[in-house]
Amino acid sequence: MKEGAPQSSSWINSIWSAFRRLCCRNQRRAFDVSSIVGSDTSTLVDPGPCVVNDLSDALLLSIFKVTSDSYGQSYPSIVRRICHVNRRWRKIAISSPQLWRHIDAIVPNVYSQLSLINMHLIRAYPLTVDLRLALPNVESDWALLLEPITYSAFRWRVLSVHVDSDSDWGQHTLVRHFRTSYFPNLEHFSVIRYSDLSSCNCFEQHNIGGNILIEGSSKLSSVRLQHSSIPHLLPPPQTISTLHLEQFGEYPMEYGSFRRLIMGLPSLANLSIYGNFVDGWTKAGDLDIPSLRMLRLSNNEALSSLLLSIYAPNLESLELHGIWDSHLREFLHVRETAYETSVHYLMLKGCQLSTDSLCALFKDFAGTERVDILDGYADVVMDLLMSDDDLLPSLHTVSVHKLADARKLLVARNVIFRLH
Repeated sequence: MKEGAPQSSSWINSIWSAFRRLCCRNQRRAFDVSSIVGSDTSTLVDPGPCVVNDLSDALLLSIFKVTSDSYGQSYPSIVRRICHVNRRWRKIAISSPQLWRHIDAIVPNVYSQLSLINMHLIRAYPLTVDLRLALPNVESDWALLLEPITYSAFRWRVLSVHVDSDSDWGQHTLVRHFRTSYFPNLEHFSVIRYSDLSSCNCFEQHNIGGNILIEGSSKLSSVRLQHSSIPHLLPPPQTISTLHLEQFGEYPMEYGSFRRLIMGLPSLANLSIYGNFVDGWTKAGDLDIPSLRMLRLSNNEALSSLLLSIYAPNLESLELHGIWDSHLREFLHVRETAYETSVHYLMLKGCQLSTDSLCALFKDFAGTERVDILDGYADVVMDLLMSDDDLLPSLHTVSVHKLADARKLLVARNVIFRLH
């Protein structure tokens, strides 16, 4: 703080409280860099003196950082909400490179996207930057956006590209820019397609002569491919620890190719498989992933075959989304000790499981310490826990989204309950 500045924590608390009110009140306020004006005498708490001027630059900047983290908002969003607050405070925040590290360039006009990207790159210098980019519907404009990304390849920490096209020309354009570029600081890469999910032949190898993954990114640890590039995916760098694959349609991936992909990722700790796009699961536990800690599965009709094919002795977390009895029936008839002894967290979201299936599932994962039940049937789970103390003996936390009979919280076993 400045010399002679007040030291009372109540001053900081009043700033914090007022700033939270400003965030709520100005959530929809438009952001225009050219219109940022204000007064040195602007106050945050009415009535009362302006306490901002008595705080140090470092403390003011730290308030912005903590507030941004608390609300889960990117820094530009915070700037958008404070454009009328004290001039000095605003100047300190806007001059910080960290405030401009996150670029949300999902806007309709390609020239607006370019302007937004360039502004953030300049203001965030020399820091690396996170970019979410939606390619325009007019594919001839793609190069306008992709070329600057290539030129600034060393600045990107996160690249998330949203695509809405199935044309061969568009695929060639996208792949050419990423495969011929070197992104030394890239940590997360994702391609998300929103076009017709029934035609998932995007990025077929015989059309483009390769894959979309970036081989020159030694820091790449997280990859997400949604309806894109799965059939001919080649192993990415060995540093990858998180892989999210999602595909629907008529073009499944052979189990052998999928197994080679996964076996080429020795550091893989988090794996998400959304959809039924792999053919020929062996059910033999031959997909050995010793480093796997978290497995997330969604809407997969071959779930039993998948679980029986994977051997993950160190698996700690299992999340099941949109699962039915028929998806689990075969697996529940086989007791896999690898799962029983390691899984500590089990989440069921939007699942339609009978009481018998739930009971069998809990017995298979007997070492579970926390269970999250989202979108339905929490009452059934509560009934099971009340009627059988031997079910999930290590359980200490239950988190539920819906509960028809709240009285069950009072008579259930001695665990921590969280009701959303």
